[in-house]
This record gives sequence, structure tokens and C-alpha cells, in this order.
Amino acid sequence: MPEQLPQWNAVGVEPPQSLKDSGWQPGMKPSAQHMNWLLNRAYKCIEELQQAGGNVDDLTQTVENIEETVDSLKQTVNSNSLKIDTHIKDDEGHTRWFGNATGTNAKTIITTKPLPIDSNGDPINGASFRFMNSTANTGAVTMFVTHANGTTKTYPVYNNGIQLKAGDLPSTTVHTVTFAGGSFHLQGKGGVMTSGTQNYIPYTAPGTYSFTVPEGVTRITAFMRGSGGGGGGANTTYGYGGGGGGSGASKRVLLQVTPGMKLVLTVAKGGTGGEFGTAGGGQYGENGAVSSITGAQNGAFYAHGGGGGMGGQQSFGGYGGAGGQDVNNGPSGTISPTFTRSDGGPVAQVDASMSKVLSSLTGGHGIYGRIMWGGGGGGSPSDSNGGLMAGAGETYYGGLAQNQKFYFAGSAGGYGAGTGEGQQHGINGSGGAGGNSSYPNAKNGGNGGDGLICLMW
Repeated sequence: MPEQLPQWNAVGVEPPQSLKDSGWQPGMKPSAQHMNWLLNRAYKCIEELQQAGGNVDDLTQTVENIEETVDSLKQTVNSNSLKIDTHIKDDEGHTRWFGNATGTNAKTIITTKPLPIDSNGDPINGASFRFMNSTANTGAVTMFVTHANGTTKTYPVYNNGIQLKAGDLPSTTVHTVTFAGGSFHLQGKGGVMTSGTQNYIPYTAPGTYSFTVPEGVTRITAFMRGSGGGGGGANTTYGYGGGGGGSGASKRVLLQVTPGMKLVLTVAKGGTGGEFGTAGGGQYGENGAVSSITGAQNGAFYAHGGGGGMGGQQSFGGYGGAGGQDVNNGPSGTISPTFTRSDGGPVAQVDASMSKVLSSLTGGHGIYGRIMWGGGGGGSPSDSNGGLMAGAGETYYGGLAQNQKFYFAGSAGGYGAGTGEGQQHGINGSGGAGGNSSYPNAKNGGNGGDGLICLMW
């Protein structure tokens, strides 16, 4: 505090070093000049310390200001890093310009802006690019594309879900394609996806869900699949196996929506397998159920379930359940088990009478059981081809997975021969296997696979 500083301005005379070393001795009278020097030096030192104390306060404030500036800079850096990361992620969905595509039907692209790829070395779903087509195609088209890791791969090109026809890519024209599910899809007129499609949400667990349409979205492509039927139970007295369950049908639909609209999605649960029986026969497998989407402007859409397999009888194996049918008449159209051995193959078709249904495909039929073995469950359809019937080679074989697809492949049906651990269940809408009498743990029919709904925009 300045008012308490013991001011002493008389400079005095500095004492000799000998006096500084020995100090004043008893009886000595201190010199006035020496005392003035001592008091003056003490005053000057205290004054200097006081002034230095004020500088420390200033320095402390300066340090605090610097720390605040550093914190602000850190926040700015973090914000910019987030923006950069977001931009990099957004770039995955940007439509690149790839330049000229040479060749007639086997198009080759050489670019300095390769597409982002997934762990398998394929483009991520939603990756898009534009190109100039040099030569008009004369048939189906494949695209040779060089990726970021330097590899070159070949992919088919589709338009509205089908292979390109002659003249779909005229010479010296610009086109945009988007990658999804192992192939490129032509954008624009006739395309099933809008350019820059980046988002998809799968719903795989049975139940009812509410989906709010995001801001700026007016069209959503949905893939939906009904659940598979359960396999019939075995007849353990006479040894006949139950029939395999049929798989659910699938649909690919274009939903007309508005931002903020709420869609109600119902994912069907697979049918429960029938329990084994004795002389009276095994129980029927439960029918698969309907997956549905309601609330869109252009109506409600349904994908039906497969039929449950028949239980093993006294003198023959249970018949297989029918695959879900390509109809759109609501939950009342539940599929019943079929009682004919001439199951027939599923037919893939597009029902043009259904508003905005892009494809509607039947499920694979389950097949009949036989002595000791259950029938195989039907394979579920993909989004471009119908499900495959069980029993290729042996009746207990499940229908094979339908791998011809745009985005979603089908799944194999349950294997009717069973194992020591138990009977096979269907997955992803495929049919459950029929029960068999050869394994104690596999006498009951397998459960059908649950349905599926996936939204893409």
C-alpha cells in the first residue's frame, strides 16, 4: 500500500566491507551517514518490491487473458475439425464427374476422383457419379470402375430395376448412376432412386414402429418382406416328417410422403413351428404374418407371409406351406398351407395395377416331408427375383438363398434333416423346416424367419 511505504530519501554513505562483515560492536556509535544509507536502501528495496507486486498482478491478468484466448482457439479448431469431418462424410454422397465412358456394352471409366469404398472394396451404397457415354449401347451394360485402392471391378448397370436395353445409353450423352447392393442404377427418368440417395434404415425385429419423414424428403423407396411360415411337426409314431414352411413375399414400393409425415411400419414375426405328435400326426406350422407400411399419401402396402407346413401323417409326410403371394389386399389375405405336392416354382412379376409398387415377388414354397426327414423351408425372395422352392435334390433341403438382387438378397429356408441340437429355423422371411423323427431335439417344426422393412431415400 503506497501510503504506508517508509520513505527515506537521504542517500547516506555506504559503510566499508569490514564493518558490514563485523557489524557494530558494543559501545560503538553508528555513523549518521551509514544509518542514512541503510534506511535509504531499505526504502528503495521495499519500493521496488511494491512496484514488482503491481507488475505481477498485471502479468497474472495477462496470463488469464492468454488462457481464455487459447480456449477460444481450441473451440474454433474443434468446430472446424467437426466441419471438416462432416464435409468428408458428406463427400461420400457427392456426385462426382468421372469423364468419358468408353466401350459399347462393357463401359470403362478412368478417373482421378475414385469412389469411396467399403471393407469389401466395393463402392459404399449411395455413391454416385456422372459420365459422358461415348458409344451407344446395344444391350445389357457393365461398368469397369477403378476404385480408391487402385483395384478395378465390374458391376452391372440397371434402369428401374432391369438390365439396360439397346439404346438406353445414346452416344455423347451425360448420365448419372448410383451404387446400391452390388450394382449401379441409372438415375433420372425411369430410375428408382433419386440422385444422391444416402440414407437407409432397416427394421428387422418384429414389432410396430413409427417413422417421421425427414425435412426435405418427398419420396422414400421401401423394401418389405412378410415372415416365413413355421414347419409342421413330425409324426413320431409312424416316422413321417412335417412339411417345410413357405417363405414370405417381398415388395419394393415408392412411398409418396411429405416432411413431418408419420409412417407406421409393422414387421411381421415368423410363424411358430408345429409340435411333434404321435399316431394322430404332428401339428401344423403357424402361418407367417403380414409386414405393412401405412400412412403414405399413395396408400398402404402389404407383404404377405408364407404358409405353415402340414404336420407328419400316418402314411405320408406333411405337405409344404405355400410361399407368400404377390398381392396387396391387406391383412385379410393370409396365406393358408397348400396340400399339393406339385408345389410349382415362384413367379417374379411386377403388378402395374398397384400404385407405386416397383416390384412384387412371391416367396419360395416349402416342400413335403418324408419318412424320417422333415421338408425343407422355402427360400425368401430378393428385391428383384422370387424366392426359391425347397427340395433341390432332396426334399429336406431348404430353398436356396436368392442372390439375384438390386439391394437385398433372399435367405435360404430351413434344412429339414435337422441336427442333434435341434431343428433349423428360417431367417429373413424364409420358411422353417419341417420336424423329423431322426433326432430327438428336431421333432418340432422350425420357426419361420421374421419379416423385414427397409426405408431408403
